[in-house]
Amino acid sequence: MRRSKLMAWAVGLPLAVFSSAAFAQTPGEASSGTGESPRGISTGTPPTDFTPRAVPVIEDPSVLDQIGREILDEEATRERFGATALSRDGTVTTIEASDEMVRAILGAGAPGAPQPQDDARSRFVGPQDLRQQVRDPGSYPVTAVGLLYSTFADGGSSCSATLIGPSTVITAAHCIYDHAEGWPSNIEYVPAMMDEATHPYGVWEFDTAYVLNSYITRYRGVYGEVVPYDLAVVTLLTPVGDELGWLGFGPSEEIQGFDATILSYPGDKPFGTMWHSNCDVSLAPEYADDLIFVHFCQTYAGSSGGSLFAHYPSQDEHRIYGINVAEVQGDDGYNIAVRMNLPYFQWVVERWK
Repeated sequence: MRRSKLMAWAVGLPLAVFSSAAFAQTPGEASSGTGESPRGISTGTPPTDFTPRAVPVIEDPSVLDQIGREILDEEATRERFGATALSRDGTVTTIEASDEMVRAILGAGAPGAPQPQDDARSRFVGPQDLRQQVRDPGSYPVTAVGLLYSTFADGGSSCSATLIGPSTVITAAHCIYDHAEGWPSNIEYVPAMMDEATHPYGVWEFDTAYVLNSYITRYRGVYGEVVPYDLAVVTLLTPVGDELGWLGFGPSEEIQGFDATILSYPGDKPFGTMWHSNCDVSLAPEYADDLIFVHFCQTYAGSSGGSLFAHYPSQDEHRIYGINVAEVQGDDGYNIAVRMNLPYFQWVVERWK
């Protein structure tokens, strides 16, 4: 795979700094919150008539090699790496990429297809299930992770999501936009849900949902064509993160690998329960490229949108470097995460609040 040229275009991009201050207000910084319950009007209890969002499957990973081979000019870059937004009133708008995004994207190599060469393990949970159930809803960073519920025409589906700001959660685009059905009629976030009866911080409704333009416009019937663009941000009506805290995020060019944790809501476990999985992530060329990387954390349907984050104890910092989005099938199956690279870091920062 061709290596990234993104660092050469990083001039002017705001970088995240290590901080876990309770009242951090800079995009990319983490906050542990106040430890109190969110103030505001919650919608009450979460719905139970949902299906964990199916994990998109890439049957032929070679399709990833075709993404981005064409040379992008400025006009194409502004369209492809902009955002499509759903407002609470149902209005859908398209937003061009900013000048900062254009500078970051132009000159980047093609994403290519990561091909793990050793220690390849199945994405599916094997005979030895190493996941651990999370049972304490009051500890950070658990308070910053939640179940995301989207209501589509054919029913509701759930994914995992993470607070990254007072009113901002990050997830996968396929959790809030369906290529067959379009946008959902509503999106709700349930922070630190532990089970059907335990959702101590209420249910909170969305204000605006954003997905990368390319996730919609580049789709031609094959999910593998748009997997590197499977990224979404949802802003909430209420800044619940002020009390619950949020995680920091990227950019991943700063590191060569990390010890990843994912907290998510896998559908093979009891309804509404959160589970912890851990794995080592390498960002070496055989495992990663500009927009995506391979990982082997144990996940399942419903884990889509879950954040892969690192913990730095000396700074007490939790930082997201990827979003779990898909699986590659085969004897040596593996998972794909969208990478929090410099351009995507900028894309998220522009929608952060």
